[in-house]
Amino acid sequence: MTSQVLSEKVGVVFGVANKRSIAWAIAKAWAAAGARLIFNYQGERLKENVAELVGEFGENVPLFPCDVSSDEEIARSSTPLGRIRAQGSTRRRICEHNPGSVSHRA
Repeated sequence: MTSQVLSEKVGVVFGVANKRSIAWAIAKAWAAAGARLIFNYQGERLKENVAELVGEFGENVPLFPCDVSSDEEIARSSTPLGRIRAQGSTRRRICEHNPGSVSHRA
């Protein structure tokens, strides 16, 4: 029997690019442990692929754009995340970010 140790937590997952992403493996483990998930994708070119993957968790899993290399996008993503947290979630949250997904600017 799988333990639901994350059943009262909300996980925000950044950095999923495809099914081989470390972030995707972590998201699957969190879901198996009972976490409610929120996903972000980096750029429009990844949106369709990430949306297809996220669909494995059901139709109502939140998915938002957020390029973590952009301070502006990080600030913008906090608004929808705040609305989701206000919709009855507990204050316990977890966050995952795959630093390999960040493109570094010169």
